Parts: sequence; C-alpha cells; structure tokens
Amino acid sequence: MSRIPIVLASDENYAPQMYITILSALKSKNSESSYDIFCLLSDRFSGETEEVFFELQNKFENTKIRFIPMNNDFKSQEMQISHISTPTYYRLRMPEILKEYKKAIYLDVDIIVLKDLSEFFNIDIDDYYIAGVKAAGYILDEKQQQYSSSIGIEDISGYVNAGVTLWNLEKIRKDNLCDKLIELAAKNFRSMDQDVINLAFYGKIKILPFRYNLMTKYYDRILNQRELLDKIYGKKEIDEALNSPVIIHYADYVKPWSTEEVWLKDKWQEIEEESPLKCKIQIGPRGKILREIENGKRIVFWGASLFLKDLIERGIIIGDNVLGIVDKNSERHGQKLGGYEIYPPEDIGKLKPDIIISAIKHYNTSIYPQIVEYVAANYPEAEVLPDIFAR
Repeated sequence: MSRIPIVLASDENYAPQMYITILSALKSKNSESSYDIFCLLSDRFSGETEEVFFELQNKFENTKIRFIPMNNDFKSQEMQISHISTPTYYRLRMPEILKEYKKAIYLDVDIIVLKDLSEFFNIDIDDYYIAGVKAAGYILDEKQQQYSSSIGIEDISGYVNAGVTLWNLEKIRKDNLCDKLIELAAKNFRSMDQDVINLAFYGKIKILPFRYNLMTKYYDRILNQRELLDKIYGKKEIDEALNSPVIIHYADYVKPWSTEEVWLKDKWQEIEEESPLKCKIQIGPRGKILREIENGKRIVFWGASLFLKDLIERGIIIGDNVLGIVDKNSERHGQKLGGYEIYPPEDIGKLKPDIIISAIKHYNTSIYPQIVEYVAANYPEAEVLPDIFAR
C-alpha cells in the first residue's frame, strides 16, 4: 500500500484549526488509503495537545502523524498579510524534509477535506514542479500586469493559490531548486511564500480544477461576476466545484471560527463539533472597524488600499461618521474611493477625526508604527486605533 504524504504547518495558536483540517481528511479517507501526515510546527505542541492528535492514529487505520519542529526557520521574515503567520513559509522546506517521498500534498489549516485524497495525489505531475488551482483574484486584478512585473513573472494567468498544492518533490530536488526557494523568501514579496512558489516554479505549474480548492473568498464573484470566473476556471468546473467539492478552503481574512458571515461555515462547524480542540473566537480586522463605526466616532482611514476598497464595495463601511481617507500618494489626492474622498495626511487637522484606522494590510508591520508616530507628532488630539491587523 503506497502512503500519501500530507503536509500542514502551524503554531500552537492554530492547533485547533490544524486538528479540524486533519480530522476532516481522515473522516473522508477510504479505508484502503494510507496517510502520512506531517505537521510542521514553530515549536512542539504541549504534551496534552500532541496526545489529542496522536489519538487520531488509533481511531483511523492506516494513519501516521508526525510533528516536526521548525525552530527558528523564517523567524526573521516580515509578514505582509495580516491573518498569516511565519509557518506559512515552512512549506518551502518540504523537498528537504520529505526526502524519502517523490510527491506530497500541502494543505493550509483553514481547510475542510470532503473526499479521499488519493485521486488528487495520483494526478500526473511528472513534467511539473507543482500543481494548484488558479487564484482568480490576482488574475482579475486591474493591475495584474503591474503585479506580475513586481514579482518577476511575465504572465499572471497561471498564478495559483498556494494553500492547496501537489508538489513534485523529486523534480524540485533534481533541478536544485531548494536553495532558490529560500533565497526568494528573503525578498519579502507582497503575497509572501505564494509569490515565491509562483516565481520559482513559473512555467512548470500544472493547473488543477476548481473543485480541488474551492475558495470561499470568491463567493461574491460567483454570485455577481460568474461570467468572469467562468473564463478563468470554466463553467463546468465551477459547477462541479459547487456540487461536489474535494476541498473547501476558507481563504480569506474572514474565517468560519471568527464570524457568522462565511460561506459554507456549516461544513467547518460539522467537523469542529467533533473536535476536542475548539477554535478561539477572533475579532478580525473587519470586526474591529465595524465596532468603531457602530460606536459613532468620527473616523478617518489611513491608506486607500485594496482591503478598504473591498470593504466599501461590500457595503461594510457605511456611516456619516466616516470622514474620508488619507493617503501619502499625491496622485490620489482629490480622488474618491467608493464615494469617500482621499486627502493628504496634512489635512487630518481639517477633518478633525476622533480616531484614525490604518487600512494598509501589506507591509503593515512596518507602516503602522510610522502612522502612529506621525499622528502623535502632528495631531495628538486624534487617536490611532491599535493595529487592526495584529494577530
């Protein structure tokens, strides 16, 4: 019986999510399938938490779970996306860690597996480094060519989401790409390890059907921009994904354990109800913003970002107490984002907000302290909301 290696990565904060993802895969496994599950961890879980995982080996036959501490690997990486942490980079070490395997499946820990993974694992990728599902948001972005150039690829039409991927470990090792992955990680790309993977493996990425990575972030587009998605995934493939998904991926800053407003949340809840490890309820960036709007404070957003644009277009940000947006980019001054005017930071004194909220997700960890310092020095009467993107 050939064993299917499945790799996940996490720290102990996300142990419950990792457990739920693994449990869903095991519940969906055929009795004849054999899974080797590798958990790449920032540090070892506590003994009590580890024991809960190991109990799955006894409950489900042909299952083996291993914990691999990554220690200080990628500790110096700057996180560019608020809801993602250092373990996201651990997948880049897979070809070195799993030397006895030719192939492996990688899964993020915000995933529910609904079918046996042997068909997925047996997809032929002999001529490719990796296989994944297209990331439609990048392909539909009006600045797609600019983004392609920023990471060093010619065409973004084959850009894939890294959360559900099938890796040709043997070919990656044979073509000496292990060091290249680590070197590229040091460049701190905007979409982090996902950009690294798409750049390092460019031209050798096999595109998989949407059903292998049904991303909940595209729910609004499925409803309102179906024709555009049909061009990317294919009408038949989207229908198959909706009717019979292999994997559901809650790939968004809103998660099924933190809010009710998540498509297919019920699928996650079904598994979580069986888990002895419960996810902590987290107030995400959107929830923090809504709380301030509902409090009636006079608000100015700092940064005319894609994140803010998305919230405005979804109707999340509505209120007379939202005064506008400030942005350092002089080309945007006087323009509007979703009906809200964009001002230079020097106009904060004229706007007289009670509170300023950073809306900058990418490079947030370096930019947020600059915002706090600027406001304290120039407009001390205004409060800067504690970093909404901090984990």
